[in-house]
Amino acid sequence: MDASLEAPTRPLDERMLLSGSVALYHDRVVLDEDASNLRALGYRVYVLDASHWLTTGAFHSGIRLMLEIRGKYIENLDGFIDGLTRIELSDRGRAALVFLHFDVFARQCRMLAQQVLDVIATQSRNFLVDGHRVVALVQSDSPTLEIEPVGATPVTWNEREWSLTIRKP
Repeated sequence: MDASLEAPTRPLDERMLLSGSVALYHDRVVLDEDASNLRALGYRVYVLDASHWLTTGAFHSGIRLMLEIRGKYIENLDGFIDGLTRIELSDRGRAALVFLHFDVFARQCRMLAQQVLDVIATQSRNFLVDGHRVVALVQSDSPTLEIEPVGATPVTWNEREWSLTIRKP
């Protein structure tokens, strides 16, 4: 018997973390299925609508509310980094950030959008050191959105939508 058939399949979060903590999505059905799968794995799932983040200020106002960041939040990248370290994880020490319409934010605030994902990738590694897991599922209405590598890791399409032919009708 083939050894690969005997080996159990890794859970979604482990497969995600093996290729990087940030994954791109186009199809909302695929995104919703994976978010549901992460909930079943004990993740606290934060849904963040990026379609209203047309300015840096709008991003910071929105992110603070959506992530329920307590305490002082300075509206700059350092404030986001600090706030991300204080997000509430699930009882199992896990969180998933689900960004909807990220392409809108990326078009309006390209550098900040890139920096946000870079911060998440870096903080995800920091959380792993303490045995916690943080991942980001980034949905784009544009099937051709490209993100530069974050945390020195390429940002790739999720395992079910990796082919452009799958994402384009």
